[in-house]
Amino acid sequence: MIELTDAQRQALTAEPGPCHVLDPKTGEAYVLVRAADYERVRATLQPPAPEPEIEIPPEIRRAKEVFLRDLPQLLTNKKWDGWWVAYHGDERIGPIYLPQKLMREIHRRGLTAANCYLGVIPPHEPEPEEVEPRHRHHFADY
Repeated sequence: MIELTDAQRQALTAEPGPCHVLDPKTGEAYVLVRAADYERVRATLQPPAPEPEIEIPPEIRRAKEVFLRDLPQLLTNKKWDGWWVAYHGDERIGPIYLPQKLMREIHRRGLTAANCYLGVIPPHEPEPEEVEPRHRHHFADY
């Protein structure tokens, strides 16, 4: 620990709050704060701990792959826009319009949402509407 000189102590007590100091040899600037003040804000100065990576079970990954494989066929029926499907392995459950009904069907089969992949059939983009250009009429000034 470095002990303060009288001049440094006077600078620290002259104004409330942190004291800015400069190392004349390196040109590096520092901020001195009281230890109690530093401890109060210390947690906000440290980078947050990285979030743990979530391990996706292989059977869920496989079920998602099957959903993505089936998706082009599911998209052929516009009625199913926004409908829900679940996959347990290669088995497809649905499409079902309401997610609550899908969950009931999953449970009826003795499965849980934790061992199924749930997906939504995305809505179709609206077809662009073709509009014929109107004929412009020119009126003569009278």
